[in-house]
Amino acid sequence: AAHHAAEGGHEAHDSWAEFGSELAGMVGISLTIEGLIDLAKEALNAADAITRTTISLTALTGSGEKAEEILSGLEALGMKDGLRMPGLRDAATQMEAMLPAGTDVVAVLGHIADGAAVMGKSIEQGAQAFDRIVEGGSLSVRTLSNLGLRMDDIKQAMVDLGASADIMAQGTKKAFDELDKEGKAAVATEALKKLQGVAEDIAKNTFGTAWNRAANQFEKDMEGMGAAITPMALQALPAVEAAMKAVLAAAVLVGTGLQVLVDGVVGLTTVALTSIKALATTWAQ
Repeated sequence: AAHHAAEGGHEAHDSWAEFGSELAGMVGISLTIEGLIDLAKEALNAADAITRTTISLTALTGSGEKAEEILSGLEALGMKDGLRMPGLRDAATQMEAMLPAGTDVVAVLGHIADGAAVMGKSIEQGAQAFDRIVEGGSLSVRTLSNLGLRMDDIKQAMVDLGASADIMAQGTKKAFDELDKEGKAAVATEALKKLQGVAEDIAKNTFGTAWNRAANQFEKDMEGMGAAITPMALQALPAVEAAMKAVLAAAVLVGTGLQVLVDGVVGLTTVALTSIKALATTWAQ
């Protein structure tokens, strides 16, 4: 058993060493094993995040092409308004699920970003506030204030969208509450247009949003690297798992896992303490 464990350890070590070598060659720099693991984990997490969003948006829109179009629009919006991509992708998935099919989710998020920026909130918080206005069932000053809006802004938006004097005579709140979800979303979006350009203006003049742009570019680079190394990581994983199973089996027979690790498995400690930890964290998410 110890012999098989040793063989498994060597195989896992070789597989991961090849993976690390490929990664080091890709980035063109010399890194410690721990540094390579951290970089690989960052890249794999970034690739996983974009993959999850792509699959989700494809399911929601019914089109892979539409999902790619949305993601492309989100990248442009994130760079223009200094919005972090993880939050922006989550907000887009939320909006796509909530709003009627065919809604320009990127455009809606652009207006939500302006309202959120005015109130110093994140895009996720802005999307949640918009959701409460549209789905909450009742309009209130408090929900509107989360996006920098007032009741008068809703009233003007309804008038601009063609609400008659008779409809508005019953009061803004009642008139809005009687709209369907699509109508409420249209009115809220129209009201937010008064704040158009605020998020971009803030992005151009603050360090924090400039940093977000840099972070977005780094994440995009990591996505590309992660997409390239994911097949290698997946290929290396079975060897690592098999080696660990062999160690456990041998530990039972010998009566002590420590003896097997010391005498039977050359290099497996490195795999267990670094490779397994990184890969398990990545795929357990």
